Amino acid sequence: MNAVDKDGWMSVRWHVNDVDWRVYELGYDPLTNEEAREVLEDVEHGHDASIGINWDVIDFHIEEFMREKEGE
Repeated sequence: MNAVDKDGWMSVRWHVNDVDWRVYELGYDPLTNEEAREVLEDVEHGHDASIGINWDVIDFHIEEFMREKEGE
């Protein structure tokens, strides 16, 4: 797989397994697949384009999700 496609576009992809791994690394209880997808959607819609999406951004959204979940 080429990093840059024939039209000059490059994309970086994140998977729910990435979220699952970070949730584990941060010491939280596992999320459902649907919850991990929700975190990724929050990441996509809430990241700062000047920073991009990285582990710190994903961690922030996981922690926000967990705070909201615990408040239920």
